[in-house]
Amino acid sequence: MVTALKHGKHVYGQKPLVHQLDELRIIREATAARPELYTQMGNQRACTTGRMQATEILKSNQLGRPVEAHIWLGGMSRGTYFVDPWSPITEGTAIPETVKWDLWNGPLAEHLPYSEDLHPRRWRSYWETGGGMLADWGCHVIDVLYFAYDLPHPESVVTKTPNAAGVCHSGENESTITYPGGENFVNDKFVLHFNDSKIKPSFEKLGLPEPGITGTATMIVCEEGTMILEPGGNFEIYRNGKLVTNEALPQVAPRNHWKDWADCCLGTEKPLWTQFDIGSRITEPALLATKATRFPNEELKWDGENYRFTNHDEANKTILSRNYAEGFAPPAMG
Repeated sequence: MVTALKHGKHVYGQKPLVHQLDELRIIREATAARPELYTQMGNQRACTTGRMQATEILKSNQLGRPVEAHIWLGGMSRGTYFVDPWSPITEGTAIPETVKWDLWNGPLAEHLPYSEDLHPRRWRSYWETGGGMLADWGCHVIDVLYFAYDLPHPESVVTKTPNAAGVCHSGENESTITYPGGENFVNDKFVLHFNDSKIKPSFEKLGLPEPGITGTATMIVCEEGTMILEPGGNFEIYRNGKLVTNEALPQVAPRNHWKDWADCCLGTEKPLWTQFDIGSRITEPALLATKATRFPNEELKWDGENYRFTNHDEANKTILSRNYAEGFAPPAMG
């Protein structure tokens, strides 16, 4: 992406946009250097009518100021896109003639053996190549909070998990990400509880019945009501602990996440939901939750302006960046 921006190319980058926390800095500096270029992150669900309506409801404080947020995802398990948590790297097999495996390994200083557990899709389960469930899904479910509340950098993260992530990502992850609060929030801190493995909050303690939405969801608790939002845009609203069926819904203009970006590139200006400036900010908590699985149950205090942890030297040494293979480091923009 940085190479493309350096050469004056508009860029569509898939979520979670980057793989390393320090690459947030790299991509932000690159896009700031080329403000005339159009960028878009691939959280295409943001442009569904329901998610755009949800954003407007929250942004206008139709349910009151936000108190806290809860997100729950499914679990990482062996299938089309993932392997089981904490899996080993499987023994290598013969490389197909159609695959340039050295090129596929790209920036990895230590190349991985060819395996169907890596290629073509299950790479997202492994520490060196993907982000596990939290980073893989994070940008699809966290984005509404940034669109609605223009969140700043998180202040800290702690992820609870039975065992630290190793060569493969962990499961049963419960991450707490803390942001500054203030006058636009009910409390002096705004807390996002971000879990996988279908770990949900206690609806009873929140004064809510069991919701009709049963799968992956983002729940935003506000002063006067609560919204539970699916990735595809369906949502439920509760007021006084009861489901509301007549909530006023804002009108939103139709958008096409891919075509709007392409039209901008071709000279027709259109609003873009997730240019890299906000896309990198949405990616930040997803990466923090993921990387913190290497230090289970430890609070890591984050300085987002300087891309460092302020209380954990070992984390700064081991989970901020990677050593790139020769020829694959991001180029300087100068």
